[in-house]
Amino acid sequence: MAHVPEDDPVCQCFNVPEERIRRAILEGGLRSVEEVTEATGAGGGCGSCWDEIREILEETGGTPPRAEAPPRAGNRPPDPRPEP
Repeated sequence: MAHVPEDDPVCQCFNVPEERIRRAILEGGLRSVEEVTEATGAGGGCGSCWDEIREILEETGGTPPRAEAPPRAGNRPPDPRPEP
């Protein structure tokens, strides 16, 4: 992982530094990007930091990487089912 200095944000949208993400994972037993987003806000904007959040989760024992990105709050894809 290309580590950023501890005070530089991993999540640019919400200015969330790596140390806050690591602490939330370790203290809260978080295991997914969605849980990190709920606890810290990181990953709740544009989503460009999801890969780095996944790497932090791996490094801290949170969860293995996932192939697909989690849905972003407020920016979900349209439902493919036809309307009744």
